[in-house]
Amino acid sequence: MSVLLCVHGRLEIEIIEYFSAIDPPIEITRRCADNVELLASAEAGLGSVAVVSQMDLMTASQLHAAGMRIVGIAGEDGVDGERGCDGMASPFASDVAACIRNLSSAPPRVMPPESTVQAAGAGRIVAVWGSGGSPGRSTIARDLSQTLARSSSTLLIDADVYHPSLSQMLALSQETSAIVAAFRALNTGERGHHLIERSCAQIADFSFLAGLNSGARWRELSESVAEELWPIVRTRWDWTVVDCAAPAERDEYSYQGQRDGLTLSLLENADDVLLVGKPGAVGIRRLLDQVDVARELGVEARIVVNEAGRDRAAVTDLLRSNGVTDVLWVRADPGHMRMAVESGKLLAEAAPGSAALRDIEHVAASLGAVMEGAAGRTRRRFSRVRSGHVRSSKGRRSTSESLALVPDGGPIAVPEEASDSQTVRGRHRRIS
Repeated sequence: MSVLLCVHGRLEIEIIEYFSAIDPPIEITRRCADNVELLASAEAGLGSVAVVSQMDLMTASQLHAAGMRIVGIAGEDGVDGERGCDGMASPFASDVAACIRNLSSAPPRVMPPESTVQAAGAGRIVAVWGSGGSPGRSTIARDLSQTLARSSSTLLIDADVYHPSLSQMLALSQETSAIVAAFRALNTGERGHHLIERSCAQIADFSFLAGLNSGARWRELSESVAEELWPIVRTRWDWTVVDCAAPAERDEYSYQGQRDGLTLSLLENADDVLLVGKPGAVGIRRLLDQVDVARELGVEARIVVNEAGRDRAAVTDLLRSNGVTDVLWVRADPGHMRMAVESGKLLAEAAPGSAALRDIEHVAASLGAVMEGAAGRTRRRFSRVRSGHVRSSKGRRSTSESLALVPDGGPIAVPEEASDSQTVRGRHRRIS
């Protein structure tokens, strides 16, 4: 068994001397200065066991992907907790050697069964997934969160690692990435829902964990760290709605992390998966392709057809012929949707009487949520509390107007905004 050693100080010398003196000796193939050199040596196949004094979850995940086992050295200056290590040893050379020999005969570490993670009575996680081509995943996630928050504590997470957009849709600054801050804290061993709460912005009645400010930063959202996130949000919020990207493919040849790892982790841990598509020849084709991906992954998803128009019967027949029978519909309301996006508001703020909002209430009810009141019939007060985020003075302007693909009808007419008063930014807005 060959060893990659990443330990510093006097203990490093003691380990080298002890390993060469025992019979049979333990071979140290490389002394690594840091985790970067350790990962490079592991990927080059120079060892089978890594002995480390410092470790984090992302590095441990990459070492395991390279076929390595990890022995962490506990102690005042050593690894604090396991953090992905296969074995822990006290800061004595003899104990380190004994731990390495035990690993050589022990079976690989088995992850706990899913039932231990999704404990009874814990909060529920809803993944808002879907086909490519902007079917409306983010708008569904945004307004579903507001609907669920009427009666239960709710967290909205932007976990799109390609084109995150919820911060823009909610008119929040994207100078910093809240989700990266949370993942960094988890990666270094910090635990507790407070590390999520301190990074959240408060939008109306729900908490919002903003996503990446650039899709190029996807490497900072490790799949192994995501596995630590889901149990934490379950214990704090009744509902966690997660907006994720469409691609969900695992690269079996990569040691440098999986871009789709966060999405795959979410789909494996979610209690409910909403697979969002839209009508039209191209939209339905993409939706059916994504249904095939879900089946390959073993994901049981609820189909949501967004921007539904007058061709609902034809779309229903087409989906049924491909084995899709249970479908939720959200009607096309392009004018109100555009109004909400351009003003950086929730749909319930911009157009409380929207037909699409009533359909989203039906989606929430299908998940088992208990609705309090209904859109357009109750007066609610919305406020935005800035917590680590700055509300921009103007919302994002869309580059094109999304219209439902209907064969014999046009877009829905847009009524004037139904609000009885508006005040300056940062103050309450009352709507009816």
